Amino acid sequence: MNKFDGIVGVAGAAIGLIGIGYAIATHSKMAKISENLNRSIDELASRTPVDIPDSMIERAVEKSVAFEVKQAASKTTDRIVGDIKRDIHKQVSDAVEAEYSDIKAVVLKELTEEAAKIDAKRVRADVEREAKTRALEKFEVELDGITEEYKGYLSSVSRIGKTFADAVTQPAPRETVLRIG
Repeated sequence: MNKFDGIVGVAGAAIGLIGIGYAIATHSKMAKISENLNRSIDELASRTPVDIPDSMIERAVEKSVAFEVKQAASKTTDRIVGDIKRDIHKQVSDAVEAEYSDIKAVVLKELTEEAAKIDAKRVRADVEREAKTRALEKFEVELDGITEEYKGYLSSVSRIGKTFADAVTQPAPRETVLRIG
């Protein structure tokens, strides 16, 4: 550290201390001024009569009353609407619960009667007829495949037989014999 840095450091610290002292002094003066101003205002307010017209007071009271009435009415209305909704929901739930047993019994009776009207023999015959039809359709498709396969085999056998027959019925080729002496 050289002398110049030391001088700058000391000067900076001195300026900082001066600034802090100035801030404390200014704050003290402002506090005294504020205290004196508050005291003066209080004395002036206690000595000065303030005349507020009755009409202004009445308007302020009316506005305040209207606001409070509106708030109270709004809260009451919200509470009543909520109570009514809950009551309606309870009544509907109770009515549905009460009617459920009756409705269940009526529906069960009607379903039982309709089920009794079903002719089991007729249903069985319909099911058998439909099952036969589907089985025949499936069998026909498979039979068509087998028929085509059989025709292919038969054609192959026929060609083999023809080739064999041709070979048997053709005159034997002459053998050329070369004799060497």
